[in-house]
Amino acid sequence: TETEASIKLPVEIRNDVARLEIVGERSAGAVQLLDKRWRRRTVGVVSGGDADRAQPLLGANYYLSRALNPFADVRLAEGVAPAEAIKRFLDQHLPMLILADVGNVAEQLQPLTKWVEDGGVLVRFAGPHLAANDDTLVPVKLRRGGRILGGTLSWDKPQPLTAFSRDSPFSAMAVPNDVTVTRQVLAEPDAQLPSRTWATLGDGTPLVTAARRGKGLIVLFHVTADPRWSNLPLSGAFVDMLRHIVSLAGATPSSDVQADAGASSRAVPAVPPTRVPDGFGAFSPPPPSPKPIPSNYTGRPNSEHPPG
Repeated sequence: TETEASIKLPVEIRNDVARLEIVGERSAGAVQLLDKRWRRRTVGVVSGGDADRAQPLLGANYYLSRALNPFADVRLAEGVAPAEAIKRFLDQHLPMLILADVGNVAEQLQPLTKWVEDGGVLVRFAGPHLAANDDTLVPVKLRRGGRILGGTLSWDKPQPLTAFSRDSPFSAMAVPNDVTVTRQVLAEPDAQLPSRTWATLGDGTPLVTAARRGKGLIVLFHVTADPRWSNLPLSGAFVDMLRHIVSLAGATPSSDVQADAGASSRAVPAVPPTRVPDGFGAFSPPPPSPKPIPSNYTGRPNSEHPPG
């Protein structure tokens, strides 16, 4: 009663597939409609750390690629400077870029900013290079330097992860009790910081912040992508957090993921059905009963919202 088939397609073709059906079976059960949740995004990863070259198994690229591989196509920038790697990925029109401790993007600041404003998702991880530079392509204003366990602005003990923002894509996740942070890049407190915070540590400082920039999104992890500053890259929460962020790449901004104050008041467009499958799996005009759905609808199909 079961069988498995493997269909190998280039990611560009796979992401264009909208309907999968069994030939010769005239039944709705033989048809699967594929939406954006089935798409496999391509993610470019650029690291500014020295460990990726000297000790690859300890570098950010290793942890990021291992976490992303189950649900994304990962392209690593190896053997080139970060600025050149960013340029190459922008030329490839990738929907998402990850910059791990890339401190200075001045050479590519203008094209990178335009890429984000046009809908790109930029994810950045902190580190010594980012902490030492005055970078503007971040969601919140940062303090120069970092906070270290045992330093001037230190904690008495490592801080746990305690909460996810209700408006963040992590809101449905359980807060892990095994994640601790020993060092972080601090955000300057201001009126916009609470609305741009997706994850918070025990002392109330942010672990993850985000902000909309045009049609795109900038996300900042205030720790490194390797275990130097926290054990987050060693936890299952790291994979889940990246999975939720990758799902935003190439998608239209929606009300369930708002990163700016006041954004929740924006109207979400409703989409009326144009074609729905009948009992034989063939497309036909919709009957009067189906209702329009919001563009960010994630529920299961039912009589009011049938597949189509």
